[in-house]
Amino acid sequence: MISLENFRRQYREQAMIIDKHCWRFYDSERYDCPVLIMIPGAFGAGEIYWNQITALGDRVRVVSVTLPPIDSIAGLADGIAALMTELDIPSANVLGSSLGGYLVQVLAARHPHRLRTIYIANSLLHANGLQQPGDPIKVRAASASRLRSATLQMINNWPESEPGHIMLKKLLMDHSERCLTDAMIKIRTIILHSLPLAPHIDIPLGRVVVIDCDDDPMISEQGRVEVRDRFAGAEIQSLHSGGHFPYILRADVYTPIIERRLI
Repeated sequence: MISLENFRRQYREQAMIIDKHCWRFYDSERYDCPVLIMIPGAFGAGEIYWNQITALGDRVRVVSVTLPPIDSIAGLADGIAALMTELDIPSANVLGSSLGGYLVQVLAARHPHRLRTIYIANSLLHANGLQQPGDPIKVRAASASRLRSATLQMINNWPESEPGHIMLKKLLMDHSERCLTDAMIKIRTIILHSLPLAPHIDIPLGRVVVIDCDDDPMISEQGRVEVRDRFAGAEIQSLHSGGHFPYILRADVYTPIIERRLI
C-alpha cells in the first residue's frame, strides 16, 4: 500500500471530452480481466480510491472517475455509460460510494445490461437518508464558496474516535483543494440534497453488494437500514468502523470485499 502522495507521483490522470463535459479518470489499463469502475461521492475525485487502484490495478482494469459538473443524476449516469463505450468497456463491475452509490442505482436502472456486480457503499435511497439533510432551496441559493466552507466545517466537526480520523480530515482538505472546483461542489451538493427515492433496479440480488459502517457520520442509521432492507438477499457488509470513507480508513478489509465478487 502506498501513500496518496506517492500515488500522485506514480499514476497519471487521464481526461476525455464527452458531450462537451470533461471526464477525468484513472485507468490501470489491464485487459482480458475483470473491469471495475469506481465512482466517488460528492466530496471526492478519482484519486480518492488510490488504495484500491494500487491494490487491484495489476490484475483488474480499474477505472476511477471524477464526476464532471453535470447538473442531473440521470445525466451523470448516461455520461458514465458513454465513457464506458469510449473506453471499449461493454460491461463492468461498478462501485459507488455515498452520492456515487445512489448514482450506481440510477445507472443500473437506465443501463442494466452494462453492469455486472454492483457495490452500493455508504449510500442512501433518498436525500432524507443523510444525517443532516438540507433544504434544497437554501442549498441552491447558497454561493459555491459558502457550500465548500460548510462542507469543510462539517468534516471538521466529525468525531475523532480513532487516530486515523485526524489523518483523514487533513487528507480530505488537501484533496478538495487539489481536485474539486467550487462549481463541482455546488452542483454535487444540490443533487445530493435533492435526491428523490432511488429507482428500483432489475439487477439480480446475487450481483449486489451493500457496504456500510456503523459509525458513518454522513448517512443516518435509518438511511442505512433502508438500503439494507431494499436489497435484502444481497451480500451485506456492515463494518463496525470506517466512518464515511472505509475505503481509506479500512482499506485492508474494504478492498478484499470488492475483489472476491469481481466477475
